[in-house]
Formats: sequence, C-alpha cells, structure tokens
Amino acid sequence: MPILSYSLTLSQNIYPTLDRLFSVYRSLVNGYINSLWNERGLSLLESKSKAWALLSKSFPKPQNIPSRLCRCALEMAGQILKSQIERKRLFDALLQGQKLKVEEKLTYKAQLKGIELIKVDPAYTSSYYHK
Repeated sequence: MPILSYSLTLSQNIYPTLDRLFSVYRSLVNGYINSLWNERGLSLLESKSKAWALLSKSFPKPQNIPSRLCRCALEMAGQILKSQIERKRLFDALLQGQKLKVEEKLTYKAQLKGIELIKVDPAYTSSYYHK
C-alpha cells in the first residue's frame, strides 16, 4: 500500500516555539553526551537495550521538560555514543590486526557453501565493476 505524503506549511507564529523546542532538545542531547563521554558513561551503553532505558536510571527528568522529549534526547545521545563505541571497537581491532566479525561471518558462510573467498585489493579494481 503506497504512503501518500503532502507538504505541510505551518503557521508563521509557531516557528518561535519550534525554535525553542529544538534548541532545548539540542542542549539536552549535547549535555548528555558531554557527561557520558568517559569510560564509565560509555560502559553504561554496552548493552543491547534501548539507550533511553539504560540512561534514564542515571539522568532524572529535568523540570519543565516533557517526558517524551527527555526520553528522545536520551535515546539520541545513546545512539550517538553507541555508534562511537562501535567505531572505537573496529578501530582498535584494525590497529591490532584482528579479523573483524564481518570477515569471520563471510568466511564461515563460504565454508558452509563450499565457496572460496577471494580477497580483492580495492586499489586495483576498476570503477566498471562497482556499478
């Protein structure tokens, strides 16, 4: 079933309220990231659970901020930090010369199917093959 969308023009008098809402949201997210940017904070987010559920125990809801906005800010900050944790993990693995999980999964699947994997150096491939 196709989803129809329409452009919606909001009334000009709502823009100051939206600007205020977005600035509060941005400051919440930045504040959460700044306070979590340490080993203890990053260790809170190593679980696979929703980020807002993990962080809501450590951060009480600020006064005069709707709970949904606070929860969304916690989730956004958590997603940003979780992506940084994953990038750091991959970077450390590359520095140590470890095989990455993606390569291990491909090797395992190839063995199951009896396929030989060929490593290709991207420097020697032509753009013709990347279409």
